[in-house]
Amino acid sequence: LQEKVEGRPDRRAREHPFSREILAAPLLASFQEINLIFDGSSDPPRHLRTFENISVLHGYSDPVSCRAFLSTLRGGALDWFHQLAPGSIKDFENFVGQLTNQYSSAVAQEKTYITLMAMRQSEKESLQKYVARYNQMCLEVPTAGDEVKAGGLIRSLRPGPCRTSLAKTPAQTYDEVLKRCKKYINLEETEA
Repeated sequence: LQEKVEGRPDRRAREHPFSREILAAPLLASFQEINLIFDGSSDPPRHLRTFENISVLHGYSDPVSCRAFLSTLRGGALDWFHQLAPGSIKDFENFVGQLTNQYSSAVAQEKTYITLMAMRQSEKESLQKYVARYNQMCLEVPTAGDEVKAGGLIRSLRPGPCRTSLAKTPAQTYDEVLKRCKKYINLEETEA
């Protein structure tokens, strides 16, 4: 934003939460709008990681990162931003720190191996759907080792031929457990 419009100071520059340096930084001619939204109801660190990947890809400067990140805010998050003191955001780190503090209650709780151990295949859930659900949870628990994932899956299956086979002849790796489950999934599909 220009500091002056027709000889008078620009009200937007005086009242905006960004510093004058951020507002004055030129945008790249190739700048494109970002198709990413944060309204305060999702996980701020995940939103930030996604945005930072875009920022690195396009080579945004710190001031441009601030302005581009602002364009991803909607609803309550945008309202929060516009309640900040004029000129209070000096750089991207400061902006992200304030947003993270504001929305710390929306941060997704980290899942642990205990989450995997608590999982169970429901009565009407097919083996295929359960293994897919279990695998998805494994992605959310990156610290779980191979033995934990394998043992957790076997232990959480409903009693049946797959679980019996895995219990009688233990698999050496999680990948082996998955391969053996796949055989029973195929069998389940042919019988359906």
